[in-house]
Amino acid sequence: MDFEVEAILQDVVFHGQRWYEVKWAGYPDSENSWVRRDYLSCPELLAAYRPTRAPNTADVSPFYRILDNAHGLYPIVVTNTVDDVGAPPNFEYINASIYSDDVPRPCTPLFPCTCAGACADDCPCVDARYYDDDRRVQVPLGAALMECGPQCACDSTCWTRVVQGASSVKFEIRRFAHKGWGVVARAAVPHGTFVSEYVGELIT
Repeated sequence: MDFEVEAILQDVVFHGQRWYEVKWAGYPDSENSWVRRDYLSCPELLAAYRPTRAPNTADVSPFYRILDNAHGLYPIVVTNTVDDVGAPPNFEYINASIYSDDVPRPCTPLFPCTCAGACADDCPCVDARYYDDDRRVQVPLGAALMECGPQCACDSTCWTRVVQGASSVKFEIRRFAHKGWGVVARAAVPHGTFVSEYVGELIT
Protein backbone atom coordinates (compact mmCIF):
# COMPACT_ATOMS: atom_id res chain seq x y z
CA MET A 1 0.00 0.00 0.00
CA ASP A 2 1.44 3.39 -1.04
CA PHE A 3 1.17 6.48 1.14
CA GLU A 4 1.25 10.00 -0.32
CA VAL A 5 3.10 12.79 1.47
CA GLU A 6 0.93 15.88 1.85
CA ALA A 7 3.40 18.15 3.64
CA ILE A 8 6.81 18.29 5.34
CA LEU A 9 6.47 19.77 8.83
CA GLN A 10 9.83 19.57 10.63
CA ASP A 11 13.28 18.08 10.32
CA VAL A 12 15.91 16.93 12.81
CA VAL A 13 19.23 15.12 12.82
CA PHE A 14 18.78 11.88 14.78
CA HIS A 15 21.50 9.23 15.17
CA GLY A 16 23.49 10.92 12.41
CA GLN A 17 20.63 10.87 9.89
CA ARG A 18 18.23 13.63 8.85
CA TRP A 19 14.57 12.82 9.55
CA TYR A 20 11.46 14.68 8.41
CA GLU A 21 8.09 14.83 10.12
CA VAL A 22 5.54 14.00 7.45
CA LYS A 23 1.81 14.76 7.12
CA TRP A 24 0.19 11.95 5.12
CA ALA A 25 -2.53 12.76 2.58
CA GLY A 26 -5.93 11.54 3.75
CA TYR A 27 -4.82 10.94 7.35
CA PRO A 28 -5.32 13.11 10.49
CA ASP A 29 -2.45 14.89 12.23
CA SER A 30 -2.37 12.13 14.87
CA GLU A 31 -0.92 9.85 12.17
CA ASN A 32 1.99 12.16 11.31
CA SER A 33 5.28 10.26 11.48
CA TRP A 34 9.04 10.70 11.17
CA VAL A 35 10.66 9.39 8.00
CA ARG A 36 14.37 9.21 7.23
CA ARG A 37 15.51 11.33 4.28
CA ASP A 38 16.58 8.40 2.12
CA TYR A 39 13.10 6.87 2.43
CA LEU A 40 11.35 9.96 1.07
CA SER A 41 10.57 10.33 -2.64
CA CYS A 42 8.95 13.77 -2.79
CA PRO A 43 11.65 16.16 -4.08
CA GLU A 44 9.13 18.93 -4.85
CA LEU A 45 7.81 19.03 -1.29
CA LEU A 46 11.32 18.93 0.16
CA ALA A 47 12.40 21.82 -2.07
CA ALA A 48 9.32 23.82 -1.04
CA TYR A 49 9.85 23.09 2.64
CA ARG A 50 13.46 24.30 2.97
CA PRO A 51 12.82 28.05 2.37
CA THR A 52 9.88 28.07 4.82
CA ARG A 53 11.80 26.50 7.68
CA ALA A 54 12.36 29.02 10.48
CA PRO A 55 16.13 29.00 10.99
CA ASN A 56 17.62 28.58 14.43
CA THR A 57 19.42 31.74 15.50
CA ALA A 58 21.88 29.70 17.59
CA ASP A 59 23.95 26.61 17.00
CA VAL A 60 21.82 23.85 18.55
CA SER A 61 23.85 20.98 17.13
CA PRO A 62 25.41 20.22 20.57
CA PHE A 63 21.88 19.52 21.80
CA TYR A 64 21.42 16.81 19.18
CA ARG A 65 24.69 15.16 20.15
CA ILE A 66 23.51 15.13 23.77
CA LEU A 67 20.06 13.80 22.84
CA ASP A 68 21.37 11.05 20.59
CA ASN A 69 20.81 8.40 23.27
CA ALA A 70 17.33 9.58 24.28
CA HIS A 71 14.74 6.82 24.60
CA GLY A 72 11.57 7.65 22.73
CA LEU A 73 9.50 6.71 19.70
CA TYR A 74 10.15 10.11 18.10
CA PRO A 75 13.27 12.28 17.89
CA ILE A 76 13.35 15.39 20.07
CA VAL A 77 13.30 18.67 18.14
CA VAL A 78 15.37 21.65 19.36
CA THR A 79 14.29 25.18 18.40
CA ASN A 80 15.75 28.60 19.18
CA THR A 81 14.50 31.45 17.02
CA VAL A 82 14.67 34.17 19.69
CA ASP A 83 18.36 34.67 20.55
CA ASP A 84 21.88 33.28 20.06
CA VAL A 85 22.04 31.06 23.17
CA GLY A 86 23.06 27.47 22.48
CA ALA A 87 22.94 24.34 24.60
CA PRO A 88 23.49 24.93 28.35
CA PRO A 89 27.05 24.05 29.45
CA ASN A 90 27.50 20.78 31.34
CA PHE A 91 24.03 19.59 30.35
CA GLU A 92 23.68 15.82 30.24
CA TYR A 93 20.64 13.84 29.09
CA ILE A 94 19.93 10.67 31.06
CA ASN A 95 17.26 7.99 30.61
CA ALA A 96 17.39 6.62 34.17
CA SER A 97 18.14 8.03 37.60
CA ILE A 98 21.72 8.04 38.87
CA TYR A 99 22.16 6.99 42.52
CA SER A 100 24.98 7.89 44.89
CA ASP A 101 26.51 4.97 46.77
CA ASP A 102 24.60 5.66 50.00
CA VAL A 103 21.18 6.15 48.35
CA PRO A 104 18.89 3.08 48.45
CA ARG A 105 17.66 1.79 45.12
CA PRO A 106 13.95 1.37 44.35
CA CYS A 107 12.56 -1.93 45.57
CA THR A 108 11.57 -4.70 43.18
CA PRO A 109 8.89 -7.34 43.77
CA LEU A 110 10.00 -9.91 46.35
CA PHE A 111 8.33 -12.63 44.31
CA PRO A 112 8.75 -11.80 40.61
CA CYS A 113 6.15 -13.23 38.30
CA THR A 114 6.76 -16.20 36.03
CA CYS A 115 4.30 -15.08 33.34
CA ALA A 116 5.19 -15.99 29.77
CA GLY A 117 5.07 -13.13 27.27
CA ALA A 118 2.54 -10.51 28.40
CA CYS A 119 1.13 -10.91 31.91
CA ALA A 120 -2.45 -11.94 32.55
CA ASP A 121 -4.84 -9.83 34.64
CA ASP A 122 -4.08 -11.97 37.69
CA CYS A 123 -0.33 -11.29 37.62
CA PRO A 124 0.88 -11.35 41.26
CA CYS A 125 3.00 -8.22 40.77
CA VAL A 126 0.01 -5.88 40.43
CA ASP A 127 -3.22 -5.30 42.35
CA ALA A 128 -5.37 -4.08 39.46
CA ARG A 129 -5.30 -3.34 35.76
CA TYR A 130 -3.92 0.18 35.71
CA TYR A 131 -3.85 0.79 31.95
CA ASP A 132 -6.40 0.46 29.15
CA ASP A 133 -5.76 -1.15 25.76
CA ASP A 134 -4.07 2.07 24.55
CA ARG A 135 -1.66 1.91 27.53
CA ARG A 136 -3.26 4.94 29.20
CA VAL A 137 -3.79 5.22 32.95
CA GLN A 138 -7.33 4.38 34.06
CA VAL A 139 -7.09 4.63 37.86
CA PRO A 140 -8.10 7.51 40.16
CA LEU A 141 -5.72 10.42 40.68
CA GLY A 142 -3.25 9.67 43.46
CA ALA A 143 -3.50 5.90 43.21
CA ALA A 144 -0.23 3.98 43.38
CA LEU A 145 0.74 1.99 40.29
CA MET A 146 2.94 -1.10 40.24
CA GLU A 147 4.75 -2.62 37.28
CA CYS A 148 6.63 -5.85 36.74
CA GLY A 149 10.31 -5.57 37.56
CA PRO A 150 13.62 -6.60 35.98
CA GLN A 151 13.51 -10.03 37.62
CA CYS A 152 10.08 -10.89 36.20
CA ALA A 153 9.83 -13.43 33.40
CA CYS A 154 7.40 -11.42 31.23
CA ASP A 155 8.74 -9.54 28.21
CA SER A 156 8.44 -5.94 26.97
CA THR A 157 4.91 -6.58 25.61
CA CYS A 158 3.60 -6.97 29.17
CA TRP A 159 0.71 -4.53 29.74
CA THR A 160 2.22 -3.41 33.06
CA ARG A 161 5.49 -2.19 31.52
CA VAL A 162 4.34 1.26 30.36
CA VAL A 163 6.64 3.57 32.32
CA GLN A 164 9.58 1.32 31.42
CA GLY A 165 8.86 1.72 27.71
CA ALA A 166 9.60 4.55 25.30
CA SER A 167 7.45 7.66 25.45
CA SER A 168 5.08 8.22 22.52
CA VAL A 169 4.93 11.99 23.10
CA LYS A 170 6.52 14.26 20.49
CA PHE A 171 8.79 16.57 22.49
CA GLU A 172 10.41 19.84 21.54
CA ILE A 173 13.09 21.71 23.50
CA ARG A 174 12.27 25.34 22.74
CA ARG A 175 13.90 28.63 23.67
CA PHE A 176 11.44 31.27 24.93
CA ALA A 177 12.04 34.99 25.11
CA HIS A 178 12.42 36.21 28.74
CA LYS A 179 12.02 32.63 30.03
CA GLY A 180 14.83 30.49 28.65
CA TRP A 181 14.73 26.85 27.65
CA GLY A 182 11.59 24.79 28.11
CA VAL A 183 10.09 21.50 26.99
CA VAL A 184 6.77 21.39 25.16
CA ALA A 185 4.69 18.73 23.45
CA ARG A 186 4.25 19.32 19.74
CA ALA A 187 0.88 17.58 19.62
CA ALA A 188 -2.05 17.17 22.00
CA VAL A 189 -1.41 14.50 24.64
CA PRO A 190 -4.48 12.31 25.33
CA HIS A 191 -5.61 12.11 28.96
CA GLY A 192 -3.85 9.34 30.86
CA THR A 193 -0.92 9.04 28.45
CA PHE A 194 2.50 8.27 29.91
CA VAL A 195 4.61 11.36 29.19
CA SER A 196 8.05 10.74 30.63
CA GLU A 197 9.77 9.27 33.64
CA TYR A 198 11.03 11.89 36.10
CA VAL A 199 14.71 11.08 36.59
CA GLY A 200 17.76 12.81 37.96
CA GLU A 201 20.83 12.37 40.15
CA LEU A 202 20.06 11.35 43.73
CA ILE A 203 22.88 12.58 45.94
CA THR A 204 21.50 12.10 49.48
